[in-house]
Amino acid sequence: MINYVNSNIDSNYKFKGLKFVKCLSQCTVIDSDKDDRDTAILMAPLIPPSYVSSFDSLSQDARGDDTIIKKAVDNLLRILDLLLRIDVTVSDLQLLISPTSGEVYLIDLTESYILDKNQRGLGVELVLRHESKDLAIRRTDWPASRFNLISEVVAAIPAKYHDYMVDVMKGEYSDNETIREYVFNTY
Repeated sequence: MINYVNSNIDSNYKFKGLKFVKCLSQCTVIDSDKDDRDTAILMAPLIPPSYVSSFDSLSQDARGDDTIIKKAVDNLLRILDLLLRIDVTVSDLQLLISPTSGEVYLIDLTESYILDKNQRGLGVELVLRHESKDLAIRRTDWPASRFNLISEVVAAIPAKYHDYMVDVMKGEYSDNETIREYVFNTY
């Protein structure tokens, strides 16, 4: 999924320069005691230990510097815009945020799916081949899945910054139908 997202960043000028983890290598790990297989991946960049995993921690580490926190909100919304445009949804959003620059990385796409917005139904998964890798496509309720992703992003951002977030959504992302609809129905 990481490669799929990166190929969309590379092919769309709007997302040039967007920071996203890259998969450098992967291998299958087989547990000899069980018949289990897991995949281990090596990702880049190497993210410094000073990065934090939540906006609450960012607020403490950035010492209330609104500039850094707003930059992180901007970066997270840019990632949201990308994922919605390429029909990817992620549950269990896991972030790493720089307390000095506001740079945001989405670090775990284990619970991510490419949504087939032409189909409705719950729990049916298909497999898509992308660069000779299998990707799960979930046929599910398209509106619910995309709004769930937005809700996770909104929940990650402290309430103090929601007015700022909504202003950015209305301005920079008014051309994203899902974001526009969410803002209209929620705020």
